Amino acid sequence: MANETRWWDPESIDDGHSLNVASIMEKWSGYAFSYAVVEEVEAGIVSLELSPWPELDEEGSPEFSDARGSGLGCSEDGEPVRILEVISQSLEEIPIERFGQSLNARPVRVGDVFGVAIDPRELPSAPGRPLEGKKLESAIRSPLYDVTAEARTLARIALLTSLSPALDEKDPVAALLEEAPYEWEG
Repeated sequence: MANETRWWDPESIDDGHSLNVASIMEKWSGYAFSYAVVEEVEAGIVSLELSPWPELDEEGSPEFSDARGSGLGCSEDGEPVRILEVISQSLEEIPIERFGQSLNARPVRVGDVFGVAIDPRELPSAPGRPLEGKKLESAIRSPLYDVTAEARTLARIALLTSLSPALDEKDPVAALLEEAPYEWEG
C-alpha cells in the first residue's frame, strides 16, 4: 500500500468542526490547493505568500513541503513560496468562507491566512502588474477558506514547542522533574 499524503485539516477554534480539506481538495482537483498568507497591504495592493497546503508529518504536526512540484514555483530568493500581488478591491470580490459559512465581504488584513485553489498556469511568470478582475478570477479559482485563527493557534503551539525541552516519551513526568529549575520545600 502506497503512503497516502495526510493533509493538515484544521479544526475550528469556535466549535471544533473540521475544515474537511480532503473534500475541498477533491472539489478543486486540477488546481493547486494552497496556503495563502497576507504578507502586506499597501496602496491598494495585497501581497499574498503562496505555498502548498501543509502535510502532516509522522507525529501529526503540519509541515510545509517543497513547492517545486506544486506548480507554484519558488520566490526570487529560492524559497519554496510564491508571492502573488493582487489589487485589493478585486480580492475583496472573492467570497470568503469560514468552515462552511459564508462571511460578509471585508478587506483582508496582514496576517490573514486562507486556503485557496490556485491555477498555476494563470500566475504571472514574472513580477509585474498586480492581478485584478478577470485575470485574478482565472488565477484564484475557489473562495478564500479563512483559517486565520487556527493558523495563529498552530503558530503559537509551534513556538511554545520549540521553547520547551523534549520529553522522554517513556516517562515524561520524570523528564520534567529532572528539568525542574528549583526544588520543592515542604
